[in-house]
Amino acid sequence: FHVCEVECGGSILVIMDISLPPAGRPGGKARLQSFLFLRQCEELLYGSTAGSYTGALHAAVKNMGLESSLRVMEKTTALEVMEPDEWANLMDVYTTMRRRHDPLCGPAKRFTILPVSLAASLALTRRHRDMLVALGRKAPRKWDAEDKHAELAQQGCTDFNVEAVLEEPEDCVSPYC
Repeated sequence: FHVCEVECGGSILVIMDISLPPAGRPGGKARLQSFLFLRQCEELLYGSTAGSYTGALHAAVKNMGLESSLRVMEKTTALEVMEPDEWANLMDVYTTMRRRHDPLCGPAKRFTILPVSLAASLALTRRHRDMLVALGRKAPRKWDAEDKHAELAQQGCTDFNVEAVLEEPEDCVSPYC
């Protein structure tokens, strides 16, 4: 597997490329996919603090109907899809990430990961620009237009191009709209 650390606001987002078989498909061919730690995503998107876990992100994923995308990684199941040294390295990455926020946290026995694509959807839903950028996505044009509109309103000004973007329909959830 491969680990990439990316600045995300005032934090470091850990992105892992791991070769795993498809979830829920026994015997499926493993393929390289990018994942994030669920715990870190919850901290960034929902503001949970070190040492606490609210379950808000898990509930949001469940409401989206994508709960099967979450992967619980623990030694017994992980060793079915990766080598023992890879598992040990992955646990080190998780522990290092956790100790950045909570230096007193103990060693973990398991953790949950989620695909980067799902994390990007959640970042869009939560309007988390820093996470979108860290994941290599662009913030929707409407977000920039809302910021510009607020700035111009303080000055008592109007920009008709900004107003046109604000009037565009909201039906597009892609960060490229």
